[in-house]
Amino acid sequence: TFEEMMTPESLKEVMELFNKEMEAEVNGTADPYRTRTIEIEEYCKDMSTIIIECTISFLRDENLKATAILGISRDITQRKKVLKQTEESEHFLKKAEKVAHFGYWQFDLNTNIVNTSEGARVIYGIDNEKWRISDIQKVPLSHYRKKLDKALTDLIKHNRPYDQTFEIKRPSDGKIVYIHSIAEYNTEKNTVFGVIHDITEQKNAENQLLMQNHEIEAQNEEYRILNEELQLAKERAEESDKLKSAFLANMSHEIRTPMNGILGFSELLTKPNLTQANQQQYTTIIKNCSNQLLTIVNDLIDISKIEANQLKIIKNKTRVAAKS
Repeated sequence: TFEEMMTPESLKEVMELFNKEMEAEVNGTADPYRTRTIEIEEYCKDMSTIIIECTISFLRDENLKATAILGISRDITQRKKVLKQTEESEHFLKKAEKVAHFGYWQFDLNTNIVNTSEGARVIYGIDNEKWRISDIQKVPLSHYRKKLDKALTDLIKHNRPYDQTFEIKRPSDGKIVYIHSIAEYNTEKNTVFGVIHDITEQKNAENQLLMQNHEIEAQNEEYRILNEELQLAKERAEESDKLKSAFLANMSHEIRTPMNGILGFSELLTKPNLTQANQQQYTTIIKNCSNQLLTIVNDLIDISKIEANQLKIIKNKTRVAAKS
């Protein structure tokens, strides 16, 4: 019986189709020469299932009255499996295209038509599956056109590898996208099959890294210059310390000379029985030594002011005596 042969779902579909067709026959509204095709899932002896494609038509008498139903069946189980596998493969391919940002295309040089995958259309920002080659070639930025045309010609005429990186302006949103494309030529079919890959994120990352490298190089150059300046400042400070030490040693000598004169002749003034002439002479020497000491002290103060940028320098023109 039908109940034993078919799965419940298929039995329900068959009965609905049968009732519909019989109602049309009774009402006389159906085409007498019509056929109907339905797919039925049937049980095998081992209770596994197969899929049957059944084409149904009506046998009629001379008055076109239905006298019997003719059904022609064929097993399409394998075809359905292959179809399912194909659909799954297409689904996984579309998913892979979306995840990996790639797509494929084919130039038919016989018809000048480009066939594209869904992934390729998303990358290029186009809608139609088929395009004319001349139209699709307008999408890359114009300054790449000469290079791409030469690469395609070299592939077709000289079988040279087609491996190109270029930029496009996507028609859908005007976005600039970096593309990497490789292709091969089929001489028998006169077609070019290629793959495109959206490498915009990679290019942006490379450009970002390049900018960071330039910034780091600039910083390193600044640090190098700063280190040189610090080294020079250190050397100058060390030289200044040496000069100061030598200056202080010299000043110590310069100060001791008049101080010794003052102390020595002051001591002589304390001696008894000095003549007035000797006292006058010693007093003059002490005064001269004091003036000399005062000059040295004033010079030290001026040097300190120079180091502290507190000494006011007045510049005036002067006439230099001509040489005789």
